[in-house]
Amino acid sequence: MSPRVLSKPRGAAVVEDCTVEAGLFATPGRKRRARAVSCMDLRRVVIASHHLGRWVALVLLVGGLARAQESGGITAPRTPFELPVECGTEAEFRTELTRLVGPDVERAWPSTLRITGDATAGYRLTLDVAENRREFEHSDCRVLFRSALVVAAASVQTAEVAPPPPAPVPPPAAVPPTREQPAAEKTDGPTLRATAGAGAGVAVGVVPGATAAFEARLGGELGAFGVVIGGRYFLPRYVEVEGRGVDIQGFGLQVAFRVEPIELLALSAGFDADLLVGKGTAEIEVPLEDSAWTLAPSLELALIPINTRHLSVELAVSGRVAVQRPVFEVTGFRTLYQVPPFGLVSVARGTFHFF
Repeated sequence: MSPRVLSKPRGAAVVEDCTVEAGLFATPGRKRRARAVSCMDLRRVVIASHHLGRWVALVLLVGGLARAQESGGITAPRTPFELPVECGTEAEFRTELTRLVGPDVERAWPSTLRITGDATAGYRLTLDVAENRREFEHSDCRVLFRSALVVAAASVQTAEVAPPPPAPVPPPAAVPPTREQPAAEKTDGPTLRATAGAGAGVAVGVVPGATAAFEARLGGELGAFGVVIGGRYFLPRYVEVEGRGVDIQGFGLQVAFRVEPIELLALSAGFDADLLVGKGTAEIEVPLEDSAWTLAPSLELALIPINTRHLSVELAVSGRVAVQRPVFEVTGFRTLYQVPPFGLVSVARGTFHFF
């Protein structure tokens, strides 16, 4: 006899005559003996099925809400954070990014943040933010983590700050007409200049003893090099031996080559030719006047404390070696004076530069 189950609408009681006789129910592979089912057992089955349906509906509702949340994008977008633990965490990134951009954290949130590698081979950052991909490499992953924060924050600030409009170009200022300026002096190479100078000083080794010396000279300069031609006059000096004496004066001629290695120094090398004129005094019975030439190469060193374009002041010292030494003597008596082998002339001079 097959089981008979009576059911009523919800809230009605199930009939008591619902006992099922024992029998056999066929199942695949084996047979199982059925037991008698009472009305109380049927009521428990019905109530359990109602509760199971409610739980299934609740689970479906929660799953649907979860799928709606993922598709709707209501909360912060989920970022695939793939980075070692020592580099940082997603929570730390969100905290720092919120501190930098405030309420714009959602706009600055990257779509990808991935740090791969290790401390031995170095780390590599891949960052997708504002539809742009950035990639960085560094040996310290914390540096890459902070770099990702800066780039993400800058993506929002760059979008908000619009470049200022270009300033209008002012019209060109009117240039008042000016007089034609004279052509500037050419400075492509050294210029040739003429010079004239004069000076005075002391000479030793030309006439007897030390005497005053005066000079005048002309020259030409080409850059730092030049040539000088000058004349000198040596005041007469008196020399006497055993009551017999003579006055000797000198007239000199000098030719020298000159170079100025620096602005305050000049060197000259040349040749001096001096005419010495002697005149006997009254102690000599037959006064005579005679002359002789002395020849001496010379070398001069000049200090130039004042050196302007047109005027210079020099303090010069020159030494000389006499290669021809004339002798003044009284006939039948003895030698009165002979030019010494070495001489010295010290002069202070001023030189005017033309052009």
